[in-house]
Amino acid sequence: MKIIMKAIGIILAGIVLLAAILFGAVLLRPSIVTDALQSLIYQDKSDINPSSPRREPGQAVRSNGILYVNDIKYGETYPNSYLDISYPSSDTSVKRTTVIYFHGGGFFAGDKVLGDPMAERDDSTALFDKMIQAGFNFVNVNYVLMPDYHFPDPLIQISEAVNYLVEHGAELGLDMEDVVLFGQSAGAELAAQYAAVLSNGEYRALFAFTKEPRLQVSDIRAAVIDDAPLEVELLEGLPIKILAGAYLQDSVFLWDKAEADRFSATRYITPNYPRSFLTAGTDDGFPEIMQHFADRLAGHGVEHEYFYTDEATYGLTKHGFLSNTESRESQDCFEAMLRFIREEQK
Repeated sequence: MKIIMKAIGIILAGIVLLAAILFGAVLLRPSIVTDALQSLIYQDKSDINPSSPRREPGQAVRSNGILYVNDIKYGETYPNSYLDISYPSSDTSVKRTTVIYFHGGGFFAGDKVLGDPMAERDDSTALFDKMIQAGFNFVNVNYVLMPDYHFPDPLIQISEAVNYLVEHGAELGLDMEDVVLFGQSAGAELAAQYAAVLSNGEYRALFAFTKEPRLQVSDIRAAVIDDAPLEVELLEGLPIKILAGAYLQDSVFLWDKAEADRFSATRYITPNYPRSFLTAGTDDGFPEIMQHFADRLAGHGVEHEYFYTDEATYGLTKHGFLSNTESRESQDCFEAMLRFIREEQK
């Protein structure tokens, strides 16, 4: 009996030791987790950063009247450099506000068509259609993902995408002097960072852009920042810290301070930052971070609105609730967002 108990003790000790080793490995190399998650999402890893478009480039008028132009190549520096444009009708000569959208997915997943696989009941297509049918030209941008690419590669890449839109706006039927930057989750981080790049020369100088950003901050009607991590040192919860560590190519707790600072666009807000509409689910790790961002905007006199889904009215709301278009909180938030975008700058 003593021999059996000793053997069981040795086995249990071995299990505990193995678990400790695995946990330590995750903390030191958090990309282990994102690699595993990608294996669940992608059957073929070549789909993560494709060098060719997933569909043959073309255009079609959908049954709802929306003109959809797919897989326009906007750059040569990175793979997955494709964007789609949707117009409310086939008449692309109509002058409309241009919404440029960056999808979520933790920088390891997501797509311009499919949206964010981590958002609750993600129905990105319905959200996109609502925006388009509200009278906007809508651009969906793809960008590179982990594990082959990390911060700040997607930021450099979306600057290339926006430069392309500025340079080709006339032929594409896009008004690039009346722009909304719109991002969700990881894409919201990109939108927030890019807005800081355009509005703060000190922040812009921290990045080696392939070309100087062409969009002017005065051309931005609004930034819509939905559920972004924003500030590395304020992140709470191991899962999101693991994602941040993987994206920054760092351990979970021993951040490279300079790199974490460069990621945190909140620190580079100036009075020149674009007017901004903010929101976040109350049952994820970002409401306090988004409130901190709102406070920083207020401190610099930047016009903004934080649509906060108070629990008494909406209950607990999930990450990416705006894409759950049938929910009350999504519908109320969408209407508030439209009002904010359509208002003239104060």
